Amino acid sequence: MNENLLKQHWYIACLSKRLKKRPLAVTILNTPLVLFRTDTGIAALLDKCPHRNAPLSLGKIRQGKIECPYHGWQFDQHGICQRVPGLCQQSTSQTSIVQNFRAIEKQDFIWVCLDNESITQPTLAFHLNSPDFNSFIWHTQVQASLANALENLLDGSHTHFVHAGLIRHDNKRQTLTAQVHHLDNGVEVHYTNEGKQSGLISQWFETGRESSYGRFIMPSIAEIEYRAKDGISLIISAYFTPMTKTLQNIHAIISIRKGKIPGWIQGLAISPFLYLALRQDKKILEAQQNNIHRFQSESFLDSKVDLIGTHIRQRLQGKKMHQRDETPVTVAF
Repeated sequence: MNENLLKQHWYIACLSKRLKKRPLAVTILNTPLVLFRTDTGIAALLDKCPHRNAPLSLGKIRQGKIECPYHGWQFDQHGICQRVPGLCQQSTSQTSIVQNFRAIEKQDFIWVCLDNESITQPTLAFHLNSPDFNSFIWHTQVQASLANALENLLDGSHTHFVHAGLIRHDNKRQTLTAQVHHLDNGVEVHYTNEGKQSGLISQWFETGRESSYGRFIMPSIAEIEYRAKDGISLIISAYFTPMTKTLQNIHAIISIRKGKIPGWIQGLAISPFLYLALRQDKKILEAQQNNIHRFQSESFLDSKVDLIGTHIRQRLQGKKMHQRDETPVTVAF
């Protein structure tokens, strides 16, 4: 991965409701941060007091400033020291001595960007607050690399085995057409001539399907979109926040088109099945990561049904594709 490239983008640090009156410790791209609320917004500082290296996240908020738990030094949202207890005359310096980062609150989330010079903006989920959908949010973590975790969500060929019976059956495959489209900010696979999947989730909860998309959006969003005759029926946008190279913090927004059944009943009915699929994916991803660690390396051998993983890895390394559309292929999913 190109870490300098990844730092130019915004990541979900936490749900808004998790950041209350106390500071909160989070880690993004191996960078320990402390988040806290001020009168003007959200502050994000490096989680280390420059005085004696204590974690600021264990401190308290005093009138919009964070107070170190060790000696009581206070810092504002810019990382400028505003108080050193015991000094008869406080410094008037406006120099930041704790590194600060951009943070904003949008769509029920706290977002952070580690590159203060970046001109990017958070990629929001259009369906989260849409009146056309019932939406709910899941949060979890998984031990896996960013590329492997993203590929897992968008890969159809593993579902016959990891999710056998739940999403698909190996002996009940359907032939469909898949075409890779390169986007300015990612890549997607468009599946056409597609019906409902053979597993329980699709059979019980989908009324019909004509096509679907598996979409990767830089730097760390995996999106699945199912379409019926009247438009999008289900969309899942999973926002991956890389804490370390092998630990991902995930916020998944699951939106179902509104119908005759109330949203809370829809969520109550489908959640156990989606949660089971999530546990199955976590189990195989963590087994994969443990095996990569055991062999101290990873290697990949692709077939024609591995449609998106290579493109994800290339984009995360900073490579851009000049070809917009690839030749459609026929696959049996």
